[in-house]
Amino acid sequence: MSSLLHDDSSKAWMVKSEKIDGEEFSPDNQNFKMVIVFYNDFTYSEQPLNTMGNRPPKYGTFEVGNQNGTVTFTLDRKEHVFRVESYSKHEIELISTSEQLKTVLLLVPLPKL
Repeated sequence: MSSLLHDDSSKAWMVKSEKIDGEEFSPDNQNFKMVIVFYNDFTYSEQPLNTMGNRPPKYGTFEVGNQNGTVTFTLDRKEHVFRVESYSKHEIELISTSEQLKTVLLLVPLPKL
């Protein structure tokens, strides 16, 4: 699973959909969607597509739990754990394990621009 995220180097994914308690929070305009770049050293960066190249991204770490099918993101000392619902080279669906807010992330490879 981890090599799918970073392709043994780095790989950019776009958040196609982010639903919190069933409500969509991802912008409709592709230029404002969040881009997450996963690196093979288990770090990641995130920023809106329209700010790439002119603003620094936020950096965090991630951990893939191969035994329990989870991905844990750590950013600014906050941890967010997601269960891997499904994955392929075309999309990854993650569902939060949080009791408070149910978040569903749908990641797709960054489209050719």
